[in-house]
Amino acid sequence: MRQNLVNQKGMSIVELLIAVLISSIVFFGLVVPFIADRSFWGAGRRQAQAQRDAQLALHTIARYGHESAGYTWVGSGGQYTIAFNVPCPGVTPGPGVPIGTGTVVFQTGPSFNKGRFDMVDNCSGGKRAILIDGVRSKVTNFVVTPISSGNLVTVKLKVTYENQMSETLQTQVFMHNS
Repeated sequence: MRQNLVNQKGMSIVELLIAVLISSIVFFGLVVPFIADRSFWGAGRRQAQAQRDAQLALHTIARYGHESAGYTWVGSGGQYTIAFNVPCPGVTPGPGVPIGTGTVVFQTGPSFNKGRFDMVDNCSGGKRAILIDGVRSKVTNFVVTPISSGNLVTVKLKVTYENQMSETLQTQVFMHNS
């Protein structure tokens, strides 16, 4: 009878448990880096989106600022407005705006439509473009600082994406026509 037990082929319960334990260690050793990598990828994506939104807004401001003959800046209570006087042939301007020019107005701030960033082009009949939607990306700070005699300003914009990642960008705008 003893010979039958020795000659039997197969695995014992102890061998099976050791195999399961080793497999579990290898599995969890491989899964943890994949989970961490996924969270890093998500954070990088949010950071890139915040940066892209801020760059779009700043490039648009710079484009109209370069064409402008001057600007006005109002900022209080978390709402900020910068308006550029830009060439606008064929448009009858409002009071205080020279003939042949119009205004392009940028409105933003944490208190403006939940952080939205809008552009109103009065040269095109007051068309409004939403540059930052205020849903996923929100403007949390916007500062315009004059540098020299009215024709050079620094524009600083802070955008937060999904309330997690923030990006602060800054540019200088030289107004050629001032």
